[in-house]
Amino acid sequence: LIFLFTIPSIIITFVANQNTAEGTLSGGLAGLSMFTLAGMFKKTPSDVYGCDYANCTFPDASGNATSVVPMQTIASILTWADLFSVLGFLCMIPYVSARFTSLAEEADALNVTAADYTVMVWGIGPDVTQEELRAHFDKYDGT
Repeated sequence: LIFLFTIPSIIITFVANQNTAEGTLSGGLAGLSMFTLAGMFKKTPSDVYGCDYANCTFPDASGNATSVVPMQTIASILTWADLFSVLGFLCMIPYVSARFTSLAEEADALNVTAADYTVMVWGIGPDVTQEELRAHFDKYDGT
């Protein structure tokens, strides 16, 4: 679900700057720029497609003509997509937390561990010996 809200960002990035996708960048982490907003911007003023500070130029379906969209519209789309992505993530936190809790309880029910047979005893004085403690609990289990 969260991925759906990030699709506009991904599409704009790949369509706006095709040079990045073709691998014309070089060095270090330059190849990762296609996954950031920086990948939308024209690398040189002579690039046909991409974004400058006022407009984004996209190819149409045929790849010949261009479509110009104001940068403010692109920024609004990305802002709303990011907002919905964060809200979707925040809404999923209680579900994921409850799911992890139920899986942990299910796993605990299916596995026998020493904790299943542990007894917690409180209020034992510091001067009680092991023999006194054993004698106290022996009268309850019959051994």
